[in-house]
Amino acid sequence: MVWCVAFEAKSIQPYILASNKLRDMVGASALVDELVEKPLGALLAALGLKEDEDVRFSRRAGGAFMAFLDDGESAQALAEAWSLIVPRYAPGLSFVLTRQEGEHALAAAKQALAALAASRFPQPRLPAATPITRLAPRTGEPAVDVLRTPEGKEWADAAVVRKRARGKAERLERKFLGENPGRFPMDMENEFPFVGDNRYVGIVHADGNGLGQMLMSLQRAAEKTPSKFVGLYSRFSRELALATEKAARRATQEVIAPHPNGRGFLPMRPLVLGGDDLTCIVRGDLALEFVQAFLAAFEEETKGLCAWLAEETDWQQPHLTACAGIAYVKAHQPFALGYALAEALCKQAKDASKRAHSAVAFHRVTTSFVPDADWVRTQEMRREAGGKRITTTLGAYGLHKGGPLPALAALVAFARVLAAPEERAGASAMRRLLSLAGEAPGEAERLYTRWRELLGKENARLLREFDEALAALLQGEPAPRLPAREVAAGHYETPLGDVLALQAVGDALCHSEEADRVRAAA
Repeated sequence: MVWCVAFEAKSIQPYILASNKLRDMVGASALVDELVEKPLGALLAALGLKEDEDVRFSRRAGGAFMAFLDDGESAQALAEAWSLIVPRYAPGLSFVLTRQEGEHALAAAKQALAALAASRFPQPRLPAATPITRLAPRTGEPAVDVLRTPEGKEWADAAVVRKRARGKAERLERKFLGENPGRFPMDMENEFPFVGDNRYVGIVHADGNGLGQMLMSLQRAAEKTPSKFVGLYSRFSRELALATEKAARRATQEVIAPHPNGRGFLPMRPLVLGGDDLTCIVRGDLALEFVQAFLAAFEEETKGLCAWLAEETDWQQPHLTACAGIAYVKAHQPFALGYALAEALCKQAKDASKRAHSAVAFHRVTTSFVPDADWVRTQEMRREAGGKRITTTLGAYGLHKGGPLPALAALVAFARVLAAPEERAGASAMRRLLSLAGEAPGEAERLYTRWRELLGKENARLLREFDEALAALLQGEPAPRLPAREVAAGHYETPLGDVLALQAVGDALCHSEEADRVRAAA
């Protein structure tokens, strides 16, 4: 018989973002990133278990592990001790843990995965809050200590105390930087390198596509030869994590590293990097460019993984794809709500691309209440008047041209046209047009017609660029009297809301100096 001990941390991002203080997020990131490394290694040593001899891992990364042992008592000791260590090492972190047995490793793993999926019971939060318990104002959890901060004394709960004590996330930062110089800020107010008065940041969440299909291919191969199960899954987990890490490092060096402030701080704070997941905070003007670089690098870096899988299994794809969501928020706004939106936008991009293409969806938060991405599209980004409806976003954008989604490059080209120095071609005219579309559609159409006439007289080349970029973005001819496509009778979609959002956050891709010079000389 073989025993499997399976563990998985749950709700990692909410745990990291529970406090809006960047230092707490950094400490939480470090705790999660190191959880199944040093603490687990110390436990194995204390139990006298040697890795690859007494215990074998098919997965050990990203706040999760799956361990296989031939001795039932050792498996029980590992599971019981680990259930005590996690709440003490990372207070407040939710997790699921199970110990199962099977005829061989594959059978035990199936039992463990089923048990993890069935674990729906919330764990008790300790210490418990009683009517006379003082609560930490930052989180609302029972306070256990008073911390001294530059702002004065602060009552803090057990999780915040532990996160604050952990401090820097050196291991996580090395994944993004490698051997390259640079450091990430610990303080949003005093260290984050904003540009002027622009305080927008992009909360980025990216997730790979096709992981489920990959695991099914691995399982089919393992079922043919059960003795290969641990080795196959172990290499898969290692190769996937390494590919994601390399992609994050490439994007960081390409987009983030060239923009340190005078003290050497980079305009980014990594929060999660494990498996095929990435979560980070990036300065608003660089967020979309970082995502674009990461998605492209992820496709490139997973080619080796897919080539190996093709040799070992029936996998046939040349590389993996990924999707991302970006929630643009002001630095003082709650990051937890911003992350929830970024995650929902990532799912929107996955659904729109059918999880077969790399894509991104984004939104700039301008209200105090944003429940989810669907609400954004159907309520905040939709205008109705006079029997006509206009949605001011195209939703998601594909990394490459020729796919089912409008291409990100086409959006950037269109945004650059609207960033022309001529006042008539600027964002103010489009903003006025969108406002009228939700109040008086007929007036909006007349405004657009008149705008085109005047721009054509003053700068015919710029109008031609506008038309070409808009047609490419809409993947066809636009409606006759609006810069939009008609998706149903009286229902239009336009990218203008997306463009204005990028301009509001100062997006670097949409403000190319070279493109500005070309347009100015037209």
